[in-house]
Amino acid sequence: MKIETTSLQNWQIASKTRPIKAKPLISLMVDRKVASKFLVDTLEGHEPLGDGSIICVGEAGDVWQQTQKKLLQKYVVTAIDADGWMDCQPLPDNAVDVDEFRKLVGDDAIVNLKIEDKKGLDYVKNTFVKTPNTVLVLARGDMYVELDRPHEILTATKTLLEKDPEAICGSRLLLSTIHDPVPSCADWNELAWLADIGYKNMMLCDELCLKEELLSRAVNAFQAFRNSYTITRPKPLRVLPTVARPVRVDAPPPSPVKEDKSIFGKGWAWLNGRQRSL
Repeated sequence: MKIETTSLQNWQIASKTRPIKAKPLISLMVDRKVASKFLVDTLEGHEPLGDGSIICVGEAGDVWQQTQKKLLQKYVVTAIDADGWMDCQPLPDNAVDVDEFRKLVGDDAIVNLKIEDKKGLDYVKNTFVKTPNTVLVLARGDMYVELDRPHEILTATKTLLEKDPEAICGSRLLLSTIHDPVPSCADWNELAWLADIGYKNMMLCDELCLKEELLSRAVNAFQAFRNSYTITRPKPLRVLPTVARPVRVDAPPPSPVKEDKSIFGKGWAWLNGRQRSL
């Protein structure tokens, strides 16, 4: 797990540790006047194209944009293919270990560690130790495309919470409010599941936060959820020891008893559970 050292603010962003492809927007779209009319489909949502930005594509096919200055701060261009895409390798000096970074910023600074791939998940499982002011952040959008199987995102979601009860569940929340003022049934159920397993802190994606109307919808939905939903903690299963159940055995009816002195001279017999004279 690596983090940038270029910013000492409370929020820290995990650096990319894999090679990427990059290409200037001007080579993809000649007329800059219409660039802002188009959206780029990133893992965090749809974003308007920025004038002069560099379009980046990760190994998993995820797309994002950044400025040329930021790109060259993090990567070195090693080659340019026939279509004009630049092969970029991450700079080794771009990041430091978490412990080393903590020494730089001090114990009072809040460090949020963004976990977005299998390498970060391995760090959480095998290395991470919870300390004050250090919080894990699950970047679900990035993590989802990095895992070998899509359903593994469920285990990853629980893993971060097991290691850090203060963990933040980030991105891909309430996306239905981008197109509809009322969250979908799936979004409500997802919030309930995250709350039930223990998440108390959540982070919205860029597309919701960049527009006041969309952000208001999401905030109102969170408020309604908070006021009306009762968190249900799963109860541990109680396994009782196996006990042999008693078996009912009906006694056979008594054999007829004959008595010479019967008024009928033939004795007694049991008929339908009652003693009858024969």
